[in-house]
Amino acid sequence: MTDTADCTILFDFTRAADRDAWRVQNDTVMGGNSRGSIERTDDALVFTGDLVTRGGGFVQMQAELPDGALTGMTCIRLVASGDGRPWRVRITTDTRVPRSAMKGPGDAPVEASGVEMDGPRVSFAAAIPTLGQGDPALATVSMDDSEPSVRGRPVPGAVYDASRARVIGLILSDGQDSPFRLEVQRIEVCR
Repeated sequence: MTDTADCTILFDFTRAADRDAWRVQNDTVMGGNSRGSIERTDDALVFTGDLVTRGGGFVQMQAELPDGALTGMTCIRLVASGDGRPWRVRITTDTRVPRSAMKGPGDAPVEASGVEMDGPRVSFAAAIPTLGQGDPALATVSMDDSEPSVRGRPVPGAVYDASRARVIGLILSDGQDSPFRLEVQRIEVCR
C-alpha cells in the first residue's frame, strides 16, 4: 500500500495526545532485565534503552486502540528511523486462549478459541522492514504476514481479525544484548 488515499493517520506524534497515549512495557513484567524509556519530542516518540536477554529479552512501547480503529485495514505504515534491528508491529486482540493451556514454556503450543475464553489475549506480530539510522523513512507492514502468539508461545490456527485489535505495540526481541533506539513520527493504517 503506497497510495495515501487508502491510508488514515492513527498516531501523529506532533500531537501531544498521541504522544501521551504510549507506554513502555519491558520484560521486567516477567522477571527480565531489559530497560527502555520513551522520550517525547515535539514531533516524535524516541524509544531507547538496553535489551537484556538474561531472564527475558524484549522491550516494547504500546498504546490502546479505539474500538474499531483497525477494522478493514490490512497494513500499518510508519514514518520512522531505527538502529537496523528487527523491530515488529504487535497487535494484541481480544481473542483469548484457555487459561488452563498456559502451563509453561516447554508445553505444546496453545489453540486460540475465541473472545469468551478466560486466558491471555492473542497477539499478532509482523516484521517492520529494516529501519536504518538517519532521516525517518516510510515502512509498510502487512498484517497478513503476522505470527500469532501468547506470551511468546505460538498459537497455531489463530487468524488475525483487525476488528478485534485492542493494543498496538512496537516490539524488539532479537536475542541481542545491546542498546536500542527507535524514533517514530507517524503511524498510519491502510486498506
